[in-house]
This record gives sequence, C-alpha cells and structure tokens, in this order.
Amino acid sequence: MSTEVLARLRQHILAQGLKPGDRLPTERDLAAGLGVSRGTVREALKVLEVIGAVARSPRRGAVLQPVDFGILAEVSRFLMVRTSAVFSEVFVARRVLEVSVLPLAVAHASPDHFRRMEAANHLMEAEIDGDGSPVDGDMAFHRALLAAANNSLLEQFGEVIQEFFRDPRAHLFVDAEMARQTVEEHREIAEAIRAGDLPRAQRVLERHLDRYVHRGLVQTSSPEESTEARHDVASNVVASPARQGVFDD
Repeated sequence: MSTEVLARLRQHILAQGLKPGDRLPTERDLAAGLGVSRGTVREALKVLEVIGAVARSPRRGAVLQPVDFGILAEVSRFLMVRTSAVFSEVFVARRVLEVSVLPLAVAHASPDHFRRMEAANHLMEAEIDGDGSPVDGDMAFHRALLAAANNSLLEQFGEVIQEFFRDPRAHLFVDAEMARQTVEEHREIAEAIRAGDLPRAQRVLERHLDRYVHRGLVQTSSPEESTEARHDVASNVVASPARQGVFDD
C-alpha cells in the first residue's frame, strides 16, 4: 500500500466534510471511489486504526475518531527508537516551541487562559499533597500556555511534544520540593504574561525547562561542564541521552 492511497483517502474525507463520529463508506464503495482494490482499502483503514484516526467494528464499519495525541506520540516515540532520533532533539523542539509562543501568549492570553493555568497549578498542588505524581497538573499548565497563543496548529504540535515528556516528568517530580518549585515558576510565568513582561516570561520559562538538563534527563555535549555553561541548552544538547526511563515504560 502506498502513501498515495492514504493521501487520496484523506482527500475523500475532506471533500465529503466528514468529522469525528461520522462513518466512512464501506470498503467496497471506498475501493470503487478511489480506484483501488478492497484489500488496499482494508490495509489503509488498518493504518488509520493504528494511529487512532478511525475505529472499526463489524456492525458500524469505520468511524472517524477525534485526534488522540497520546497515540500519535506513542507512534512517534516508536519511530524514534528505530531511528537515530533521540529525546534531546524532542527537548530542543519543545524548548524552541514554548519560548517562541510567548509573544503570542502575551498578546492574546485571555482571563480564561489564566484561569486554566491556575487550575493546573491547584491540580499539581493537590497531587503533591496527596503523595501522587503531579504530571497531569504540569501538562495541563503547559497546554494552557500553548492555548494562550490562540494558534490551533501550534497547540496541536505542542500537544504531541507534551506527550513525550510524560515519563521524564514522572522522574523529575519524584522530588516533591522540585514539584513545588515548578508550581512557583508556573505562577511566575503566568504573572509575567499577564503583566506583558515578555523578557521576564522568557527567562523564567527557559530556566524552568532547562531543569531537564540540570537533572540529567537530557545530556549536553559535556556532562562535566558547569551549570553556567549549560545555560545555553539549545546549542549544547547533543543526540546521545540515555534512553532508559525516557523511551521505555
């Protein structure tokens, strides 16, 4: 099966205006419409099922599903394990993305975005006080931060990248004091955005994200280099982090 068949199937879905919850035509009808065999259509639907784009059942056939960024991230992580791509590259992508959206967040953040950020902080605090892992609260804050940019494409990119950090976050927040410091930095970032203080928001967010380097979850070009030398993380990170605890469950 070629990617061309998937592309044609995607165009068919767009042309018909189909949305999550809508049922696709039968394999026979799709094969006739796309000019391919039923076997080829079946293989294409299997691919879409694996990535969570459709759900199939004997009675209903193939039904379009809402985007599940967790599944997309898992597929991407599997591909990264099979190639030379490594977690340090994902870290740099996240750092560049989140710092770069701050000007948009300063310009567009609404009271609702700030309420979402603070609700995420309260969730983190409840998880910390309950001896739980504050991963969900941390992810919720960064989702709200990306949402404040009012750019759905950036938000979707960020959602996929966020999923890569679920396991590293769990390692980071084993230290409850570190988790509490994270909440404090979240509030400092939000206040800087609210005040329109972009340089301050960028400084705090960079320091906030660089903790993954300082805690050894992302390796720099020289593990022995000083904390000061590690400040420029984006230029120092190299493709050689330990994969244990990052890609493995």
